[in-house]
Amino acid sequence: MRPLLAGLLTAVAAGLLAACAHIQNSTQRDLAWVADAANHAPGDARGECIDSALRTSYALVAFQRARSSDSEVQASLVNNVDLQQLRVQRLHEAEIWARSHDPAQVSVNHLTWCLAQDGMNVVENVALVDCLRLTEPAAFLSIARRTGEPQARAVQGMNSFYATKAPGDNSESLAEAVYAAPTDNDDFRIRVELFSRCVAHALQDSGAPREYRGLQ
Repeated sequence: MRPLLAGLLTAVAAGLLAACAHIQNSTQRDLAWVADAANHAPGDARGECIDSALRTSYALVAFQRARSSDSEVQASLVNNVDLQQLRVQRLHEAEIWARSHDPAQVSVNHLTWCLAQDGMNVVENVALVDCLRLTEPAAFLSIARRTGEPQARAVQGMNSFYATKAPGDNSESLAEAVYAAPTDNDDFRIRVELFSRCVAHALQDSGAPREYRGLQ
């Protein structure tokens, strides 16, 4: 694993679990609630769980790029996690990763678990998985940018890496948005916006879009 990428993975993985809180009485929530929660105010636990799921996905995309072993992924997921219930959950996520090698499958499990700790029961479903998966090309581009890869080569790598999941004719516009983001937070908000709009689209059409459709 390249030292710069390894350092990035360590930094990302270290802050993944900040959003998860204590268990309360469970309340069933639907996709409309998830779409609204993605556009959260600072300190809102609902949105912080979505942020944590997206950061989990980001780290796993980085691990995919680095061709990390399952044991390396597990070690990163549980790194500096002292609270027992969080550690148990992260070990469970490592097991999902070892079976699937799919960032979306892991991050949707993380999302639903994290929300449940605040008493908000959201059932895993295809739309949530698809919408988390839709953010992965943007994460790929973000990692490429942070590791010094030129934009044109990053687009080629993304289209090759994802094949059927790449954003098609909109690859260049997505790359331009990611590479032009002035801060890490602006870069991250691109993925939040993609996820939020995808869930809203799923509510309207009973299905999640499979490609990037712009941020305007």
